[in-house]
Amino acid sequence: MITKATTVVSDQEKANLLNNFFASVGVVDDGKPLDVSSTTSRGIKLDSIAFTPEILLRVMRNIKSNSSPGPDNFDNRFCKVCYSST
Repeated sequence: MITKATTVVSDQEKANLLNNFFASVGVVDDGKPLDVSSTTSRGIKLDSIAFTPEILLRVMRNIKSNSSPGPDNFDNRFCKVCYSST
């Protein structure tokens, strides 16, 4: 892994680099429950959110590998490989 000025080779350095990046682009949890009370334009109300490992596995298996990366710049192939290795 290469940063702007140095090459990062140890697992600890890579973990720290990734942790610092994700900490810089994430949001701080304010401790308040997620507001799920809004209703969509079609009158659908979201009462709860549940992400089970089985649901995530099914989604990751069906995701298109050749789609553009998201805002994190990780392409879908990377996500599929990472999820399948867990």
